[in-house]
Amino acid sequence: MIEELIKTKQQLAESEDTPFEDVVVSIPMQLDILAKELETMKGKTIRGVGYGIKKDRFCSSIPASTSNPTNAKLMRYIILLEERLTSLEGEKQPQPPTHDVDKEGGEGDEDEDEDMDVL
Repeated sequence: MIEELIKTKQQLAESEDTPFEDVVVSIPMQLDILAKELETMKGKTIRGVGYGIKKDRFCSSIPASTSNPTNAKLMRYIILLEERLTSLEGEKQPQPPTHDVDKEGGEGDEDEDEDMDVL
């Protein structure tokens, strides 16, 4: 099991471009390695470890790894914020630059005799 943990840590170090000593293998990854060594089925808990994947049944869009109700609420709030941000970004489209024209150098049907009064 230690060899598998070291291999995983080396892969993470290479993919993240960090020193081997600074890489931390997450608990879920460690439990996956342990489950492989013990030959347990995926998604099953390992007795005595006290940590297992629990699925929140009240929100289907939240990943199964959020077992704490507070985490689930936060995840729902994050999802709502992401959806709102996406909708606001869709509404905010770049406007074409406007062509401001002053009265003296203007375009249009202005009377040119008014300019001659100055001379």
